[in-house]
Amino acid sequence: MAALLVVDDDMQNRVLLSASLQEAGYTVRTAANGEEALLTLHEETFEAVLLDLLMPGIDGFQVLEHMKDEGLLQNTPVIVISAADETESVVRCIELGATDHLSKPFDPVLLHARLGATLENKRFRDRERQLFQRLSENHRKLQELEALRDGLTHMIVHDLRNPLTSLLTGLLTIEDSEELSEDAEEVLEISIRGGKTLLGMIDDLLDIGMMEHGSLRLECRELTPAGIVDSATAQATALAKERQ
Repeated sequence: MAALLVVDDDMQNRVLLSASLQEAGYTVRTAANGEEALLTLHEETFEAVLLDLLMPGIDGFQVLEHMKDEGLLQNTPVIVISAADETESVVRCIELGATDHLSKPFDPVLLHARLGATLENKRFRDRERQLFQRLSENHRKLQELEALRDGLTHMIVHDLRNPLTSLLTGLLTIEDSEELSEDAEEVLEISIRGGKTLLGMIDDLLDIGMMEHGSLRLECRELTPAGIVDSATAQATALAKERQ
């Protein structure tokens, strides 16, 4: 069951409140003043705090201020139970981060209803926060995997460039130095054109990587539809002839 902290300078109030909460199955710790409450909050974790306002020394308002400043209110709801029932006091408590307000003498039925709703809301927020943390962690891991994939792809593509360049150089050398039949020249020309196309694709992939890192500026130029069609059909000429 949930662990609760009861803060009240009146011992009778602490005993009555603790007994009512323990009877409902809650684990209860008590603090007799604001100083003790803040020390306990730094040492232990509680599902909720039930806080009196009018206390000597550090009062309930100051406890709320300390909890807000130190981040203790971030995950710990506070229900103020006080004889100070003025609207101004209630508003100030809410502004300082209190979740709810009950008047003394407290009604046990109303107290347990308000406390149950407060704890349910806390559990919902805790699940929401845990889900967000898991999503954030998964997003971080995905980014790391994407960076690893991009680095590997860039390395592979970059390393393909050298052997392909060597292959093209050899084909161009054969084209310039050998007496070839008409069919062989056609096949060689198609091979060279395909090699250049593949080299262009590799360069495009490398350029895209540079673009994604913001280190490449696009250069636009005009293209004619006829030129694009001629380039595409030339690559398929040999296959088309083979299949008649």
